[in-house]
Amino acid sequence: MKKNHVFFVLIVCAFTVLTGCIDVVHHVGKNKRGITEVYWKVSIQKLVFEMAGEMSGDEMDYEDIFGITENDMPDFLPDFVPFEFKEINNDFDFGFSLKFSAPEKLVSTLTEDNSEPLPFFPYKKDNGYSIILPPGEGIEEDEYTMAFLSSSLYELIISKSLLPRVQEVIFKASGEEYYPEIAETTDVYIVKIPFILWYMSESECEILIR
Repeated sequence: MKKNHVFFVLIVCAFTVLTGCIDVVHHVGKNKRGITEVYWKVSIQKLVFEMAGEMSGDEMDYEDIFGITENDMPDFLPDFVPFEFKEINNDFDFGFSLKFSAPEKLVSTLTEDNSEPLPFFPYKKDNGYSIILPPGEGIEEDEYTMAFLSSSLYELIISKSLLPRVQEVIFKASGEEYYPEIAETTDVYIVKIPFILWYMSESECEILIR
């Protein structure tokens, strides 16, 4: 597994072990200057913890159970890529978000030199874009956990500022290709992928946007 992918895999797996239920939101687009922007959020619903606390009689301390700070970020982003790390701890959700931006051509050039793509970043490919996701856990959990994972979603939001017209999205995982439904709104396309497909993959996954 590549070094700059380990952090994300550990976080995803930790959330899964704790709750068996996880939601991921991934937004890609371009700002007015043509700079590619990526927003990636992973969270769980506090209701799951509260129900567990009521059953055990223990008070849930979210920070103690799974506290992530900006200092935990690995050195996987190039120096020229500004990023914003934000802890999420509100009345409903617990987790974190990561937002970063970079010129597409510059990142593509550096990627070719280093032969290692920036995770979650959309790269130009043919008439569309390619997004690489780090490997998942690749482990089949017990029936109870798998049932919860099956209800979790990886929600990809594609801004029309990145690609005005999206006709097809292909999710490649574990040697298989999946064609999720695409929902179009005024400004974005929304694609929902079963989280378990990524979690169960032992190798990198790819999202093709055409």
